[in-house]
Amino acid sequence: MNQYCVDLDIGQEYILKDKFYFDKLKVDGVPAAHFYLPLEEITEEFKTWVDEHDLRIRYSEIFYSSPNGGIFMHSDEVDPPNCCKINWIYDQGDTWINWYMPHPGVELTKQNNTIGGLYWDCPPDQCERVHRAKVGKPSLLNVSVLHDIENPTEHPRWCISIVLQEKTADKRLEWHKAIELFGPYFKNV
Repeated sequence: MNQYCVDLDIGQEYILKDKFYFDKLKVDGVPAAHFYLPLEEITEEFKTWVDEHDLRIRYSEIFYSSPNGGIFMHSDEVDPPNCCKINWIYDQGDTWINWYMPHPGVELTKQNNTIGGLYWDCPPDQCERVHRAKVGKPSLLNVSVLHDIENPTEHPRWCISIVLQEKTADKRLEWHKAIELFGPYFKNV
């Protein structure tokens, strides 16, 4: 199994209460956008599933990429390393996530995101692509590793992204713990 992503089968392909929630978000004319997703917009079924695994939703967000667009290279978190998210991607099946490793000695730069959080970036010429995948509904992603999004299609790409944490910890769920916890839900491994 790779150390970047794995599709999950949790029986929930859509976790928003409002099936038309994306239509409420303003994206006219922008190549990419990042939105905070209020927890009250997420189904009780998914919240119960999270709770049954002794986890809680730390926060949730939505990403948009326009047709023939993408989202720049970044890392969501570097402390703890190897933290993860569960993402639901809504596209036509032809968008990609690429993961990168910086060249030796390259330091990432801390930046502020549009919803009050942080991310880290790196100039593309200072790293190497190490993995490429199409991501499903849902998928577990290692988001501490630099990654970007390619949308080479004529359709928009929407992503619901859920950040989890253990109920007993005040930090994001780490990849190795998520692999153990969600192993029974892996598909296509």
